[in-house]
Amino acid sequence: MRGIIFRTFTNFIETKFGYEKVDNLLLSDTYPNKGGFSTAGNYDVKYLHSLIKNSAYLFKNSQEQVQEAFGKFAFGFLLDRFKASYQDNASHLHSNNAYDFLENLNIIHFEELNKLYPDAKFPRFELNRLEKEHIIIEYCSAVNIPHFVFGLLQGCLKYYQDDSEVIMSKECGYKIVDENKSPVHRFEVKKNG
Repeated sequence: MRGIIFRTFTNFIETKFGYEKVDNLLLSDTYPNKGGFSTAGNYDVKYLHSLIKNSAYLFKNSQEQVQEAFGKFAFGFLLDRFKASYQDNASHLHSNNAYDFLENLNIIHFEELNKLYPDAKFPRFELNRLEKEHIIIEYCSAVNIPHFVFGLLQGCLKYYQDDSEVIMSKECGYKIVDENKSPVHRFEVKKNG
């Protein structure tokens, strides 16, 4: 997994709880470079799972709540960072609303972000836009962090000031991703009412 995700996670904990909590978190386990993750580095996903597990005490001992809160934080944080790299307003990173952005997740991952991180392994999304403000997203990844994706989707709606809701379903089957059998998670994003 790319180092930018790890750096964003430590930024998230510091923003929410302060530097001392980040320091304690990085001392709670053996991390590469003593937790000095490089944004350009590539790290085993086990370290992200460890960071999530070791910070759960800050979130009522729920790793799912850690992932969700991290996702909400990460969306705007990462999008603003990547937008700065793509000044071209024709880029899908410069979408006008949440639904247009979500509809282009695969293009954003496999075309645009792949330029920055050519060796990254991105999640798979199957997208079905049913109406202007109703989309079904199936997420599959060998990393399998669906609550993070749930938080990212909520963060997307917040970023675009959209009052739609996100509904996360239980696992709905399996697919092979990066030579691993990975669960598929279904999300529905739709306008309230």
